[in-house]
Amino acid sequence: MRDDHILLLLHRDPENARTYWILPGGSMDSGESDEDTVRREMREEICCEVKVIRLLMHRANPLKANRWHRTFLCHVNSGEPHPGIEPEEQGEWRNRIAEVRWFDLRHPKTWPALAIEDQITHPQLQAIRRLLNYGSPDFSGK
Repeated sequence: MRDDHILLLLHRDPENARTYWILPGGSMDSGESDEDTVRREMREEICCEVKVIRLLMHRANPLKANRWHRTFLCHVNSGEPHPGIEPEEQGEWRNRIAEVRWFDLRHPKTWPALAIEDQITHPQLQAIRRLLNYGSPDFSGK
């Protein structure tokens, strides 16, 4: 978070040319705490150091049974966000982060259609808006 804005990544799938907006993040390495995972993933994906404020949301993963998404509220401590890499991936997959962009939580109508129409990211953004008191979770943005 920064000044009422949340940072999202534009992922590009080299296999099928699909692009989609997503919250930064990833999987925990063996022995890592939640906060260590968040800090490492932010260094890798947005090239910034972040301060983890608190757990914001804990929800079932819609794509993987028996898996959970934990979303943490963070602030950038140092660096200016720009596309990083996916170090666990190889070849074209390694550079799948095409863009990073701040989304204004006060004005969902300014979000790109690709984010508003996404069946995973849009509900996450609406839940985050609700949890941070930015408005009702049912705004369609259209």
